[in-house]
Amino acid sequence: MKRKDKTQVHTMSAAELTSQLRTIGEQIKKMNMERFTKPTKNVHEITLLKRKVAIMKTVLHEKQQTEVVS
Repeated sequence: MKRKDKTQVHTMSAAELTSQLRTIGEQIKKMNMERFTKPTKNVHEITLLKRKVAIMKTVLHEKQQTEVVS
């Protein structure tokens, strides 16, 4: 992820993050199934999506922690 994308993720609300996580999770599942049936154009796309999910989960957890503290 580029720096611009990371800052964009940080500005999203918790509800937007959870909905994005859900859609990206569905994309990863779909791509994993399609990997066995047809050749993929970009082999590293699944890895990049998993990294994006990890970053989004981290940001979501940070936002939830700040809500609990304040």
